[in-house]
Amino acid sequence: MTIPKEISVSFAISDNFSQHLATVVASILANADAEDRFVFHVLARMLSDDSRQRLLKLENERSRVVFHIVDSSRFDNFPLPIEHVTQEAYYRYLVPSIIEDEDRSIFMDVDVLVYGSLKPLWDNLIAGTPDVKEDSELFRTYKKSIGMHPDSKYFYAGMMLMDLKRLREMDFTNQCMIETGKYIEYLAWPDQDIINHLLEGRLLELPLKWNCPAPKLMPRGESIVIEHFANFSAKPWCCLWKNRTWPKYLHYLLQSPYRDKAIEFIWSHIKGFFYFEYVKKGIKRVLICGILVHRKRIK
Repeated sequence: MTIPKEISVSFAISDNFSQHLATVVASILANADAEDRFVFHVLARMLSDDSRQRLLKLENERSRVVFHIVDSSRFDNFPLPIEHVTQEAYYRYLVPSIIEDEDRSIFMDVDVLVYGSLKPLWDNLIAGTPDVKEDSELFRTYKKSIGMHPDSKYFYAGMMLMDLKRLREMDFTNQCMIETGKYIEYLAWPDQDIINHLLEGRLLELPLKWNCPAPKLMPRGESIVIEHFANFSAKPWCCLWKNRTWPKYLHYLLQSPYRDKAIEFIWSHIKGFFYFEYVKKGIKRVLICGILVHRKRIK
């Protein structure tokens, strides 16, 4: 198969995540090789005029942006068992059927940053990175409940190189819809579970650097290309006192069409830090008062 010269990258977002998408794209463009060319596909139920105008500013001689409006009603009865996961997670089912004129696309969640060229990834076929929790006995049992062999590899769906031609040949979109309905009562990570179930044994395993959820997991001497902030507390926009990922995000936010949001982003983290310090001091005072009262009662 001839590999297209233009690297296709697809995303599924809600309108309020357009800033995060722009930041991811800014990181891709900032770290791409000079000869790399991109088309960015945006799947969404609705995008405001402001979001569209900002995202279109990512277009230049090296990149273009294509919007695809999704009929979300077909997913209305599908489960959302994880609090921070939205209906847009299911849109990755639609990538092969919506992007009809391309043979492959790199699908990414928008809670990632890219630190290197995507060209080496683009030269693979259907590929993904293993889930770090897959080795536990509990998870082996879980894989059986969703129709997988317990020894099969289970992959993150947050970054996949999709062979769209092959997926269309297997009627991937319709099969995803059917299998989701079939296993609906057992799905903990619904879209990811179904994709693993359908593509069992057909995925090429990639090194962790292509979708790394934590730098400490990387083998010594290797560098992360795609960092995935998979845990909610690690997401750059999560304003917890111990969050250390937001400076990386800020670096690329300042290179995006949402750079005017940088002050607001920084301020949200400053408020988060001082709020935690305030609460921590309050808890400390309550504990001290409780100890003093307890001692008086003993006396």
